[in-house]
Amino acid sequence: MSRFGRPPVLSAALLAGLLALARGPAQQVGGAPATGVPAGATQLRQRSASFPEGTATIDHLLLHFDPESANEWLPACRDLVRAMPAAVQVTIAVHGPEEHALLERLFAAARLGTPNVVEVGRSLTPWARDRLLAVGDGSRVDLLTPRLDCVGPSYAGDVATADVLADRSGARSIPLALDFEGGDLECSAKFAFVGWGTILANAPGGRTEDAIRGFERLLRTDVVVVGRPAPPHDHLDMYLTVLDEHTVALGDPLAGAALLAEVEAEAAGTGVELPGFDAWTEAAQRSMASCYDDVLRDLLLHGLTVLRVPILHGEEGGVLTWNNALVERRGDEHRIYLPVYGVPTLDDAASRVYRGAGFRVFPIDVARIAASGGTVRCITNVIGWSAAVRPAPAR
Repeated sequence: MSRFGRPPVLSAALLAGLLALARGPAQQVGGAPATGVPAGATQLRQRSASFPEGTATIDHLLLHFDPESANEWLPACRDLVRAMPAAVQVTIAVHGPEEHALLERLFAAARLGTPNVVEVGRSLTPWARDRLLAVGDGSRVDLLTPRLDCVGPSYAGDVATADVLADRSGARSIPLALDFEGGDLECSAKFAFVGWGTILANAPGGRTEDAIRGFERLLRTDVVVVGRPAPPHDHLDMYLTVLDEHTVALGDPLAGAALLAEVEAEAAGTGVELPGFDAWTEAAQRSMASCYDDVLRDLLLHGLTVLRVPILHGEEGGVLTWNNALVERRGDEHRIYLPVYGVPTLDDAASRVYRGAGFRVFPIDVARIAASGGTVRCITNVIGWSAAVRPAPAR
């Protein structure tokens, strides 16, 4: 993913534009974010040590705010905060008082209430997912960070966020002797999905089985290695979505290619076009198909049910993904916070897949942030969760 530095000065014109963007279309807001940081994740009954996507409830969500990327980040943040139930604690990490004050102004303009902010004292990127992995055993959350020699200077602030959160919450911040990014790790209640690139990065001398066993010990569950021999993307969450312990959704570039003509026809009639940061050609989709065939084979070998969702790869490496989502269960309701791009043909096709699987879909506008290399899951991190509580049956 591309990175953002901090601007030396926030101009008045840029500030005015950000305030207008924050307000967005008038909407009913379900509740302001709660304040405070929990002392730890609530009791888990799933097997996995990390957030089991699709079978647990999000209690605490982390985002990062960087003013230079605010124009791209704000629409997605606004939609996420509005979509989250009021019970969810949303914490936003910022550099310092100046960024804190700006974020409060943007939240006020968007009628989002007062943000729950932690000041890290370091520059941040918008990618809250990648330099922090939360694991819990039911009584606490440990905030794990990668080896510092594997983290570039632009991401040092992202790593420092773990220490600040730990100081406020009583959690432990633990640096690991591992090279990882959170976008290449996903967990269900049964498996941990780890990208092939992450396995190779932690396999000195090519001892990949040792690396796999290491991740199994860390995450206390069996590992499914995804993307060998050639992954479709550096981060598996760009093309794979865990829906529950038995089911995943996998991107399908050929399904995306099949919709390109309809998208072009739609654009001719409405002016709504694909995001222009890359070229989305049929040839690019066909060139990626064999990578997805390899991933599909491995998923099926593990007994998983695999749904297919359109995805588009650009000629220059960009991705339009409907997989990079947040997935949770609240009582009997399955919820997905889904990246959308304002292209109805593709957004609706992806939404139908998830609705057909029983999910309530919450669209999150990522049309701007996607150009920087990530969407919903990339800009968020679940740092508190609980077992989904099912309503008692009616008598």
